[in-house]
Amino acid sequence: MEGAHLMPEILAFTGGPADESVIRAVTTALAKTLHFTGGQQHSLPAGDGKGSAAVLLAMEEPSVGLAVLPYHPGDADRLISEVIRHCSKPVVLTPVNNAVTAHELISRVLVPLDGTAESAETVAETVALFAASGADIIALHVFALTTVPQCWYPVAPSRQISDMGF
Repeated sequence: MEGAHLMPEILAFTGGPADESVIRAVTTALAKTLHFTGGQQHSLPAGDGKGSAAVLLAMEEPSVGLAVLPYHPGDADRLISEVIRHCSKPVVLTPVNNAVTAHELISRVLVPLDGTAESAETVAETVALFAASGADIIALHVFALTTVPQCWYPVAPSRQISDMGF
């Protein structure tokens, strides 16, 4: 139907059979929360050095809104790193292990920021998507050892501090 507004699709990638149920559950929760189309699961390309290019190319499709990729804690995967660095759309990394379960809907999103304009710009679209769904957005200011200030006060003083006259 010409001119019809289509819901964005979620691309879900798995690294193997062990990832499938967790990736499917997270993709379903994201689709319900954001009102996106659940999309099909795809296998991550083999580690031939061109896998990230294939994933990035798939992500450039206009119908794609975001991707779900498996993350194995303790495993620094080059393909995943390349996709995160170069993808122009949101990527949801999903820890894959036996203890991970997904809820039916996503009600809370943690957004780590390092205080730079670049980090805020990078997550702005994703935060807007989740905020529109009604999810609670929790922003966490993350410091590196070299950037942590000697003293840091909140932007708005707490009620208790205000009442004390500070």
